[in-house]
Amino acid sequence: MTSEHNISELFLFDKVKKGDKESFKFFFEAYYSDLCNYVNLFIRNESLSEEIVQDVYIYLWNNREKINIGKSVRAYLFVASKNKILNHIRDTYRIGFWRARFKIPFFRNLLSRRIQVLRQHLGNTIRQ
Repeated sequence: MTSEHNISELFLFDKVKKGDKESFKFFFEAYYSDLCNYVNLFIRNESLSEEIVQDVYIYLWNNREKINIGKSVRAYLFVASKNKILNHIRDTYRIGFWRARFKIPFFRNLLSRRIQVLRQHLGNTIRQ
């Protein structure tokens, strides 16, 4: 992309910062499809990829006044999408990790014992 294009983008983003929905629509229409394809390379789920990209645009709109874009709105959107991908992968891993842990009988038994102790304690407290 040329520096002239980046200057035009930055000018349009200044309008977005002031709440101009048409300028925001320009960025949405210009990059949405490319961002979805990019995210889908890693996520391999089209609807989830679209959701991630929509979250990026929602964040952009909700935080438009605070966001400072250095050189390119396009570059900002791709980096923000990459960060959302990494967050999604991290969160999915964490959920899978803990699900796997609770499938192991030791952890299930430990949890059951803790619940029993809490129930007894609660019952004793109520009776008093």
